[in-house]
Amino acid sequence: MSSQADRGRSLFCFYRLLLVAAAAALLLCDEAAAQGTSCGKLLPGQVDPVTVAAVRSATNSSITVDWLPPDRGITGYFYTLSCPSCPTQQHNTTDETFTFRDLNGATEYSFSIQAGLRNCRLSPAFHLSGITYLNKVPGRVHISDVTETSFRARWAASPDVGVEYEVSCAGRVPDTTAVCTGQPSGASVTVTVRPVKTGFPPAPFIHGTALTKLFPIDASLVSLSVRETSIHLTWAASITEGVLYRVTCRRVSTENSTSLPPSKYLSATFSNVQSGEAYNLKLFGIDPSSAQYSSNETAISVTWQPSSTSGVSYQLTCKRVGSGEVSTASSPTPSATCGSLQSGQEYELRVAVKKAGGFDDVITALSNQLTNGNRGSCATADWLQFNGFCYLLVKGSNGRNLTAAVSDCQRRDPSAHLLWITSQSEMNWVMDYSARNWRLREDYRAQCRDCRFQGDAAWTGLYRDEADGGKFKWLRDNSGINVSVSWLVGPSRPPMNFGLLVDAETRLLWRTYQPEARHFHFCKAPVRVQQPETAKNDAADAAQEKTVRTRCPSAAWSPISRGPGASLQMCYTKIYPGSFPQAREECRRWAPNADILPARSLHGLSR
Repeated sequence: MSSQADRGRSLFCFYRLLLVAAAAALLLCDEAAAQGTSCGKLLPGQVDPVTVAAVRSATNSSITVDWLPPDRGITGYFYTLSCPSCPTQQHNTTDETFTFRDLNGATEYSFSIQAGLRNCRLSPAFHLSGITYLNKVPGRVHISDVTETSFRARWAASPDVGVEYEVSCAGRVPDTTAVCTGQPSGASVTVTVRPVKTGFPPAPFIHGTALTKLFPIDASLVSLSVRETSIHLTWAASITEGVLYRVTCRRVSTENSTSLPPSKYLSATFSNVQSGEAYNLKLFGIDPSSAQYSSNETAISVTWQPSSTSGVSYQLTCKRVGSGEVSTASSPTPSATCGSLQSGQEYELRVAVKKAGGFDDVITALSNQLTNGNRGSCATADWLQFNGFCYLLVKGSNGRNLTAAVSDCQRRDPSAHLLWITSQSEMNWVMDYSARNWRLREDYRAQCRDCRFQGDAAWTGLYRDEADGGKFKWLRDNSGINVSVSWLVGPSRPPMNFGLLVDAETRLLWRTYQPEARHFHFCKAPVRVQQPETAKNDAADAAQEKTVRTRCPSAAWSPISRGPGASLQMCYTKIYPGSFPQAREECRRWAPNADILPARSLHGLSR
């Protein structure tokens, strides 16, 4: 009996242990199943992917994306968003919406979204893309060169890359100017312009208004009938429709004049005029479209169709752009020449029609013209020449920082420096993308191994002078800029103070950067002018010259050398900073390759 009882108790304990083990196994299975369900339904331990997402809205600098959670029955999701080409490439959020900011306009961006839960693997990525809108062109449309049936429209450049412009009167154009032809005479024409780019919604319009001129009457068809106390006139109608006519009669050699009210009729009569006295009507000006031009280094010649008024003379005025220098030439015939002009300069031209006997001059503005540059040669055949100067875009497998770029220009030609620009016509020549064919973008990407990734750029001599209120100047002589500069995104903040030209595929644009970056660079130098009778002697003298001459940055610097036969010339200026670091910084503001002159270097120097 005792052994049977013991055997029964042993079996009971064994069965009890089996039940406990089975319960523990069931509990482990339930925990594993619960953990897999809390992550996702597709793969154990991994969150299910987002399957519904879309771009909700966009501006010219932001894109907002919305999405639905993978499973509405599960809470606690967080999300990792990636955008490889955004300023910040990865973001985390717990919301089902996110706005990517500080984006470039007119650009397509790709995004990915991954969902996550605590203690679970991130879901596979959901991919989508969106575009930013084009920026509106700043300012308004400006009108110039107005005639009876045409005018020129100009506007500021869009900051976006790869855009064209839709112009209401000229269609789609690649540049920031267009000539509108075939317009009605004597009309108010509203001009609208907006940037466009294939695959992107167009930007808002900007507006401008052009007032086309009236066609004058033909003076040769005016008939006069004169009596003792009256003058009667008839004339042929103007080509411009819907005009009125006003006639003014003034007694010669006096200030007394009479004007009749505007009228639609093609005749008019002045009564009660002084018997036996001479009267005149207003002179006719010249037609600016008839002007023809020629020029050399020091003169500009113009011919034009004569005025419809008989017995007149003419005066041609040439005013140098950016100065008060004026040259005039009088002529009894419809042609004249301004002489003694400066080589390679731009001049404003005007022709005045004159007649003795108290007539008011009638002045007509003509197109600006350039004198030819000095004849001469550049340092080598790969320089381009324009109006007395030579230009070179220096490329290669290695870029240069700003200081090295200045030195390289002066190594190629002692009178050279990084590009400076003195007139708008020169700026237009440099920036003419198709005509110059600089190939900055293509060669930069194909050749340069150590240039910065922000590239497709070349150093110029433009810089911001923080010591002078942030004004932009040219490094060559610290002169201020007097030309229009088209920025890529506007000048960057200090210390990004030095100017680059960037190839934006269809045009060149300006931007600023730090001087340590390596890029290509533009050099400029005056042409080398030699008189035929002295060229041989000059060449012999140059072969014996042992001194390397350098150009000082401005008149504030003075040259110093190490005496006769020395191989180095330097420039110095005095500054009064408070400390050594401030002194070095001030030196480099004056010129990027300047530095403090050590006291031991003063030995043997003479002015």
